Amino acid sequence: MGNLLSKLKIGAFVGAGHFGQVHEGDDPVHGKVAVKRIVRKKADDDAKWRTRKDGAQQEAQNLKKAQHRNVVTVHHYCEDDEGELILYVMEFCEGGSLAKPYEAGPIQIDEMRSIATDCLSGLAHLHANGMLHRDIKPGNLLRDEKGRTKLGDFGLVTDRLVQGYGSEGDYAYTDHIAPEVIFGEPTSPKTDIWATGVTFYRLLNGKQWHEEHRPSDDALIKGKFADKLRWLPHVPADWRRVVRQMLRPDPADRYQTVRAVEKGVAALSVYPAWTCVVGFGQVTWRRTKGARTHHVIWDRSDQTKSTWRAWSEPTSGVGNTRALGGAVKPISEKTAHAQLVKFFSEQT
Repeated sequence: MGNLLSKLKIGAFVGAGHFGQVHEGDDPVHGKVAVKRIVRKKADDDAKWRTRKDGAQQEAQNLKKAQHRNVVTVHHYCEDDEGELILYVMEFCEGGSLAKPYEAGPIQIDEMRSIATDCLSGLAHLHANGMLHRDIKPGNLLRDEKGRTKLGDFGLVTDRLVQGYGSEGDYAYTDHIAPEVIFGEPTSPKTDIWATGVTFYRLLNGKQWHEEHRPSDDALIKGKFADKLRWLPHVPADWRRVVRQMLRPDPADRYQTVRAVEKGVAALSVYPAWTCVVGFGQVTWRRTKGARTHHVIWDRSDQTKSTWRAWSEPTSGVGNTRALGGAVKPISEKTAHAQLVKFFSEQT
């Protein structure tokens, strides 16, 4: 594409979402940037498009208040000469979003606490400035070149859009919509806390495990969502407690502020940090402790004949292998899961 206003140059396509396409860009003032292009749709008559543009411009003005190291900076907003295209020019995050890490599998708890700390810091800043995010999910958490996590794509989802938006594809993000919103209440800081809790659960367990064990929409409506969550057995109990408190069905029972969530997260364990890979019919774990590498394999290809075993071996490859535990004879998947939870809780 050619030069647009402010001599902004639109470059390579990065990705597409509900609100438009994102491209790399080159800005004469800010250098490399991300450019979100919101194009007038065929269904938009003049009045509807004018309303969309007015709302986008007002939101862009509000976003000027969101200057924080854990919030993606919006540099400016502009339109093309014909008024048929809206552009948000934003900070470019070299590390991309957390959508791909989520798709790849569970994130280690030491890395996850860093992500959670950054995410909550940015969210607290938005709330302190009278703004809601309304769309927290792995794809809207981005990493800059220093590895910091930043909130992106805030301010575009409105209360009028939130339910329909969450129901459209995108890995079925209806579970990010707090129960009170489903029943007609407006969004609030506590609905952002709910969505953040679901996001933390997703990142800790990974896409494959989450999609296999995702609670039904009926559980969400009946206030049983947190009770129905199935966790990978290595996720520590303190992590599970904090996330469940973020997901209380009654907003009065949740953490009341993001600052309160931050205090809970700051106390969470980061050791032992297991690398976990969820495959079809098998889950594996690995970690290095001193001069030895610990392994766990859970064969769950048959739910009625599940087995698991754990052992350690010298990291150098020279020396004896030591058995750490396991169930060699077939047991139910539920029993194996319970045994693995106990095994991991006893590791130091």
